[in-house]
Amino acid sequence: MGDGINYAFGRLFGETLIRRERFVDRDRLARACALLDRYGGIMIALPRFILLFRAIVPFTAGSLGMKQTTYGAAPGAERGER
Repeated sequence: MGDGINYAFGRLFGETLIRRERFVDRDRLARACALLDRYGGIMIALPRFILLFRAIVPFTAGSLGMKQTTYGAAPGAERGER
């Protein structure tokens, strides 16, 4: 449930934060977008085991416009599996 809320915050507020240059480096944003396009489901499922990424990836996925169906289809993304 927490990851889903984090994803929703990314969908709602992420674009605003992305537009502000001081919060996001454009090169890193492009790399993150390319990683999500290429490894979508894996990039959502893998952070379940890496604590730092677990807090960042759902917000980033929502900010970059990953479809909710793709996000929810990733193993363990919405079910809170541990």
